[in-house]
Amino acid sequence: YAVDESFSVAGGNCLPVSGRTSSLIQSLKYPDKAFHIDAHILQEITADLPNQPNDIQDWNHLVKVPLADPEFSLPGPIHVVLGIPVIDRLFRRRMVRGERGTPSAYSTDLGYIVMGPIPAQPANQVLTVYPSKQLEFNIDNFGNIEEIPMRNALTEQEQICETHYKINTLRLDNCQYQVRWPFKPEHLELGSSRESATSSWMSVEKKILRSPEARASYHPQLQEYLDFNQTEEVPPAELNKTPSY
Repeated sequence: YAVDESFSVAGGNCLPVSGRTSSLIQSLKYPDKAFHIDAHILQEITADLPNQPNDIQDWNHLVKVPLADPEFSLPGPIHVVLGIPVIDRLFRRRMVRGERGTPSAYSTDLGYIVMGPIPAQPANQVLTVYPSKQLEFNIDNFGNIEEIPMRNALTEQEQICETHYKINTLRLDNCQYQVRWPFKPEHLELGSSRESATSSWMSVEKKILRSPEARASYHPQLQEYLDFNQTEEVPPAELNKTPSY
């Protein structure tokens, strides 16, 4: 079942507990031996142990011993850690002692477990060589690499847009912003577009007159634009002003 707590391990580290469980552990060597444990469930107990394979060919005292874990000398995941109260119930009185510097085997209800010193494996030495000139170059240029890059200058079009925004931007009483349309100073003239624009408008009006459904949705939409000041009627003095269409 799930719980909200942490589990303290050696070194003072606290691991989150996913839940608790009650399990029955049975010996593979002695099937008649079984016992219950109440355990915490963790995402990970520790790294694989041992951290490297150990050569046990010369440990003759373990050859005929029924080990609880015959592959104890090979790195592997740790699935269960038993506390002292449980270990105390499992231990028997028999022990197989090896030569000095080798671990001994202790009899338990799970089989023999191996405890004791293990000869240290020779560590591999790695030598790394760096060219001194390259190192000096990297140190000298470290500050240059960390400098903030200079901002590129604005292009002519970007400068026109920024100036237009600064001059023509207003904040209204309702906290909205109003900006004039950014027409280019040297824009192309539309030419004689009034007739074509008027023709298109009249075509739309005729279509609306022939369709009651279109008229019912078109006129309220235009009225909404006027009500919310999203559009306005062109004054008579500006009817022929260019560009307008």
